[in-house]
Amino acid sequence: EMEFLRQKVQSVESEVDIKAKERDKEREEEREKLQLIEEQVRDLEEECRRLKIENSSERNDRDSLLEQNSQLQTTIARQSEQLATLRSVDRSRHEVEAENDRL
Repeated sequence: EMEFLRQKVQSVESEVDIKAKERDKEREEEREKLQLIEEQVRDLEEECRRLKIENSSERNDRDSLLEQNSQLQTTIARQSEQLATLRSVDRSRHEVEAENDRL
């Protein structure tokens, strides 16, 4: 009976060892998965920072283009006014010349 108990204890110890090894293997797999996820998170955070910088640069470019566009519109408006004045002066000159020719 003592031998039977010894064998039973060895069997239980062996079973405990097997289960412990299985748990260790599962923990290692979970640790590897966690490391992979952490790496992916770092990559995504870096991509996010890069995109924020790129977005900021594009926003600055857009703001600069909007400012240039506004300045060009102001210049166009000013030149349109000058053109209208020149056309008016030219019409008046033609009218005066026509009046002079009539006289």
